[in-house]
Amino acid sequence: MSEGRTRRNCLLFIALAIASPCFVSLEHSWRGSVQKVRHLRFGSDMRRRPLVAMSVKFVSKEAPTYAPVDVQKFYEETISGSGGAPRGIERDLITKEFGGDVAGRGDHAASLQALRARMEEGTSFEGEDDGSGWIWLVADLTLDGLTLDLQKKTPYGQRPLLVARQDKVGELFDKVNWNVARRRLNELLGLRDANGKKYAKPVVETETKKSAGQEVDMANTVLGTLEAFDEA
Repeated sequence: MSEGRTRRNCLLFIALAIASPCFVSLEHSWRGSVQKVRHLRFGSDMRRRPLVAMSVKFVSKEAPTYAPVDVQKFYEETISGSGGAPRGIERDLITKEFGGDVAGRGDHAASLQALRARMEEGTSFEGEDDGSGWIWLVADLTLDGLTLDLQKKTPYGQRPLLVARQDKVGELFDKVNWNVARRRLNELLGLRDANGKKYAKPVVETETKKSAGQEVDMANTVLGTLEAFDEA
């Protein structure tokens, strides 16, 4: 096999490796457009025999956008109470996740202390740490019902109940307003308030919108190089 053909095969392999998720599913979210891959040729005579022609359809699916969140204001509302122990659903959710059974039964006081200890340690949490210094107690609706976890990144589109400065967790528990926490079970941060009213002018974009387009741009670049080889 000639050197040029060897290089062409290598580039073809790279292109397929980059874009393989698109080729496997034939449907992928990216800007709502249709891209066609021109005659990928396989076999011993790759110049003259177009054995495979593939069309990849990208189905439009907008990445979610969110209204900006004033975390300091969110925190001030969180600590607008007088502390103490939670009651009702907040108590049971905390007990369920931090020491009790799946129904929220158990030692409620011990579970609340376990939550506080976890927040003060700040080493066990879900997702990434955005470096802002905040730690969130976030509710999420799953197939198992409402669950709680700790996060260190602004939880857009979720139900954060509490937030605290990582170095001032004690202040949160001394002043927490549990009525505010209960109201927040009905809110989606950056999307809608407790009454279901959507926030105006969502401007905070998620990072997922770029990745699929970047992969396809890279694949198309390599495929363009393959065409140049083909015409040489």
